[in-house]
Amino acid sequence: MFQNIITFYARSAFQIVILKTDINYYLAVLQQSESTNISTTIGPAQRCVPYQELFSHELLTLPRIHRLNNYHVPCQNNVESQCFMDELYMCLCTVEHH
Repeated sequence: MFQNIITFYARSAFQIVILKTDINYYLAVLQQSESTNISTTIGPAQRCVPYQELFSHELLTLPRIHRLNNYHVPCQNNVESQCFMDELYMCLCTVEHH
């Protein structure tokens, strides 16, 4: 269950805000230009999907170093995707879907 409003204050400028719930991460804010007041909505579209949900069984059996060659594919195949995660990295999709 989500809280309706979250307010936080930062002493220094930031460009990204990531929220963590029990088991999920969400890309809450990705600033293109500096702003003092930011309002955002968090929902399924902002969820950083675990890589296990995105890759085929064949790719999942490869070592991570070999999987990295395919990390652009989830962003290209799902233009709504903003991010996904593996064991070590949070991967952000660009506006060009790379």
